[in-house]
Amino acid sequence: MRWVSHKTVTAGIVYAVTGDLTATCAATVGSIVPDLLEFPFGSLLRHRGVTHYWPLYALPFVGFNLASVYYQNFELFYVSMFFMGALLHWFEDGLSKSGVSLWPFRGRFAANWYKTFTVSEFVTTAVLVAASVTYCWYAGYFKQAYVRGETERLVVIAQIMFHKVLR
Repeated sequence: MRWVSHKTVTAGIVYAVTGDLTATCAATVGSIVPDLLEFPFGSLLRHRGVTHYWPLYALPFVGFNLASVYYQNFELFYVSMFFMGALLHWFEDGLSKSGVSLWPFRGRFAANWYKTFTVSEFVTTAVLVAASVTYCWYAGYFKQAYVRGETERLVVIAQIMFHKVLR
């Protein structure tokens, strides 16, 4: 799946599940990480190889999510959503014809819904996004007051995190 498709599908799914614009942004950034990690290594790493191994993202997702609940810390929740984006990347690649590894060196998950750079990828992306948008519509996530509140919350959270980084 192309990066634009990964980001679009991930944003739709996460916003539909959480209704949280900040979590959606964090997951959208995380959705390209498995491919991004391959670039520094060039041809040394096979595409959809070690950087697409799901436990690399599932363990930090669960850890940060549990820590966010235990410590009641919203920042840890948003870090967990970053890893959720990478997990969704793995799942989205698993919907392709070539699929992804379930475990190192054995087993694959390949739903065969699309082939990258073809119309089938566009259709798969469109169907997943349409389902997410439909759910968001009925859940009220597109109502003006809700979007305004989420946008204001995103700005406040960004300011808090920015000030913590500059300390």
